[in-house]
Amino acid sequence: MTDSSPPAPTTVPPLQRQAATLAGRVTANATANIVRLFVASVVTLFLPAYLARHLQRDIFNIWALVIQVGSFVSFLEIGIQIAVSKFVAEHHAIDDLREASTVLTNAAAILAAAGLTGLVAMAVISLSLGRFFPAISHDLLRSAQMGVLLYGGSLSLSLPASAFAGVFLGLQRNFPVTLLQSLGKIVFAFLVVLSVALHAPIIATIALAGIATLLTAAAQVLLTRTMVPQIHFAAEYLNRTAARTILSYCSYLSIWFVSMLFISGLDTTLVAHFDFAATAAYAITAILTSFISSVQGSFLSPLIPATSALSKHQSPEYLGGVLTRFTRYTSLIAILTSLPFFLVGHRLLVMWVGHPLADQGIHFLWILSAAVAIRQFSLTYSVMVLGLGKQKLATISPAAEGIVNLTCSILLAIKYGAIGVAYGTFIGAFVGLAVHLFYSMQFTRPVLAVSRARLVLQGFLRPSILFLPTLLLAPYWMRLRPLSWITLAAAGCTTVALLFLVCLNPTDRYRLSQFAQRLRQRALGRCPL
Repeated sequence: MTDSSPPAPTTVPPLQRQAATLAGRVTANATANIVRLFVASVVTLFLPAYLARHLQRDIFNIWALVIQVGSFVSFLEIGIQIAVSKFVAEHHAIDDLREASTVLTNAAAILAAAGLTGLVAMAVISLSLGRFFPAISHDLLRSAQMGVLLYGGSLSLSLPASAFAGVFLGLQRNFPVTLLQSLGKIVFAFLVVLSVALHAPIIATIALAGIATLLTAAAQVLLTRTMVPQIHFAAEYLNRTAARTILSYCSYLSIWFVSMLFISGLDTTLVAHFDFAATAAYAITAILTSFISSVQGSFLSPLIPATSALSKHQSPEYLGGVLTRFTRYTSLIAILTSLPFFLVGHRLLVMWVGHPLADQGIHFLWILSAAVAIRQFSLTYSVMVLGLGKQKLATISPAAEGIVNLTCSILLAIKYGAIGVAYGTFIGAFVGLAVHLFYSMQFTRPVLAVSRARLVLQGFLRPSILFLPTLLLAPYWMRLRPLSWITLAAAGCTTVALLFLVCLNPTDRYRLSQFAQRLRQRALGRCPL
């Protein structure tokens, strides 16, 4: 699988100059997202490790269940933030700030109504918790009910803030949002750790987590009003036409969000219902595999407004080329971030949360890592379709994956418990990718023209070569036999060699060297030496 593309010439043609501008803009905002992801990852990795060592197993199970159930509210956002970023980008491009303010105002109003719905839903779920999860002891049931109401309620009240964050994303100024959300994560972790260290009841810990969530949301609104005063919320901008436009854009996107609820929002809840003892182990492995998705989402989310802007001036064939290139990059990221979970996954889990949870969760980790990596292969396509506003044409894939995922997870969980939920997720990921390739892409071809054969070859199969060294060592890591440092070093060196010699083409290597050279020059310019 060689690629004979020549290195970039010294005189850059207009199309390549535009591609470089797109790549630079996306890279800058993706870097901001990666910074936020790094902080969130440190918090996400530290918090479960601390809680696993300082909370009793049943109480940790309650914490994991409350966080999962409360997070159902986030799916009521139905893509409003994406809509705000898209429409603000378009109106800002033509300097129509009044319309941008209209978008923000009506989006925030819609999310406020969704938040009220979330409050009612959390109250109903809280009252029905004992019926859904009969394995919860009577002593802990009351805390779990109050926890769902408090944490889910805080997320419900925080929903309108995502519209204000969408303004910064539409303006492609991600760093303010990055800084604020990173600080919010740190405050969240600090309050939770403080309450556990003081041996506070679990309900107090959950309440403090909710307070941190509300503080972050309030700061987001204040930040937008301070830094982008020209795009603001005002009652005079409320009108049905703008609201209908936003809801029309999100109508099919809401199906995507419901599908994601079926794919990743209900898994821990299903485990708690069918196999409550495995709730904590499944939850921590889901956190690790969600890290893979977060890396991908952080890298690609700036592509939504960029694609929207490009579609005004570029051909479907040009956009198809962007799709192939970014699919290869994101596939490489997905595979590279998942490889350690196979080679040294058990060792990582032991260091993170200790032997009992590691022994119980390692098989979940392998299955979910493979499922997430497969799903990420089609992520670039999904993101660009959103940027083009053509999500209606590609809705069948997430819907099919969600239905298959939920159905298989329930059926397999009845017989096999928690491991059945993991296998259901794996099966659904395959179905979603297949439907995208063989069904959806034929309908989006008028706006996103791409050769499916080339996309599979360059975007999926070529990066998958990186998995070869790990696959050859499968007889060792599958039996939980520790690999020596020499073996791991050899596997790592081989993987890096495959990355540079096979997975990256000459143009990629040239761009990478130029990027490294610019970083070096900038560093030397700032250094007194």
